[in-house]
Amino acid sequence: MYPARYPRWAAQLIFKDGKAVFFDSPLELFRFLLDMGHYHDAHGPDDVARAYVSDAGDGRWVSIVEAHFVEGSGLLGPMRNPDLPAFAELEAAETFVAERGGRLIRMEQVTLDLLHALEGAGHPQ
Repeated sequence: MYPARYPRWAAQLIFKDGKAVFFDSPLELFRFLLDMGHYHDAHGPDDVARAYVSDAGDGRWVSIVEAHFVEGSGLLGPMRNPDLPAFAELEAAETFVAERGGRLIRMEQVTLDLLHALEGAGHPQ
C-alpha cells in the first residue's frame, strides 16, 4: 500500500535514532507496534520515540497517546477492512460515533485480539 494515497488514514512511527516507518492506517501501525519482532528486527519497542496517526476529519498528525479511536464503525480503511479512524478532538470522535456507529477507545485498549477481529470482519471466511 501507499500511505500517501490515503492521507486521512496515514500513520507513522519514529524511532529514537530518527528512522521512521510509515503505514497506510492506524490498524497497520498497531499491528506493527504490538508484534514488532515479527515485522522488524532492527528496533525494539524501547526504541520507539513517537507514533502518530492522521486525524480522520482534518488530516493533521496526532500522537497515538492523545488520539481518540473509533472501533466498530464499519468504515473501511485503505485495505478494505474495518479500521480505527482516529481523531485529535474527543468531540469530533463523538460526532463520528453518533453518525457512523462504533465505540470510542484509546491506545491502551488496542490489543492483538481486537486487531484480528477487525481484520477478519472485512473478509468472509
